[in-house]
This record gives sequence, C-alpha cells and structure tokens, in this order.
Amino acid sequence: SLAAYAPDQVAKDTLFAKANDFETYAIEFVRCAYINGRHKTCELIMRCTNLYGGVTCLQMAIAADNKRFLHEDACQALLTNIWYDRIDHVQERKRLVVNILTFGISQFFISIYLKIVMALELELSFIRSVLFMGIAPNLGPKIVMIRKMVGWL
Repeated sequence: SLAAYAPDQVAKDTLFAKANDFETYAIEFVRCAYINGRHKTCELIMRCTNLYGGVTCLQMAIAADNKRFLHEDACQALLTNIWYDRIDHVQERKRLVVNILTFGISQFFISIYLKIVMALELELSFIRSVLFMGIAPNLGPKIVMIRKMVGWL
C-alpha cells in the first residue's frame, strides 16, 4: 500500500519487490511451521505483533488482500476453526433459549393442569360433604337447608 506514495517508478518497483519477498518468506515460514506443529502455527498466525501495530498476521494478510498467504493450509485451518467456533456459540445460545422457553411453556401447562385438578377436587369434596351432612341432619342442619332450597337430591 506504500507504493502509492512512492515518488517515482523505481521506488515503487523496489517496494513491490520487497513486499513480494516478505510475502514469500512469510508463506514459506508458515508452511514449515505448519508441518512441524499445526496447533502452534495457528497460534502464531493469531498472535498480536506489537512491531506492526498490535495486529495479527491474519489481519495483515486480510487487510493486504494477500490471497497467497490466506490460501495456505494453516490459514485455512485457522479460519475454519474460527468459523466453527462462532457457529457453535450461536447454536449454544439458540439451544439455551429453546431449552428455557420449552421449560417455561411446559411449566405453564403443568400449572394449568394442576389448577384444574385442584378445582375439580375441591368441587368433589364439597359435594361429598353436602351428601355426608345430608345423611345426618343433626350434624349439619344449615347444609340440609341449603340442599332443600337448591333442590338437590
């Protein structure tokens, strides 16, 4: 990118040649490192370098649109891992939301079911108590009066 600011064509050619040499050395280094240790190479590519303004090699390659460097196996493996890690986090969030909603909805329906059962149980116990008091008029004369007024049984 500095070639655009070069004062003449010789300086531009020199900058392009140096950039090409740097690119070749970087690619060869990454290839050799990847053969010796894949995980460590990915860590090196993602390591921030203070010499170049605190950016990673991957960020520099993307900013320079360096397709040769990005095409290397180490960069492709790293980009694949970054992509899948990002997808996994999104999927984990979606799973968590779905689990919470499912749990909440199921709890809602269970509580409604239990309230209906409790209401029916209360109604049946009231009817049984009315019938029990109807058998023994001395125990519940008011219940017997209510039963006669309503016209039950």
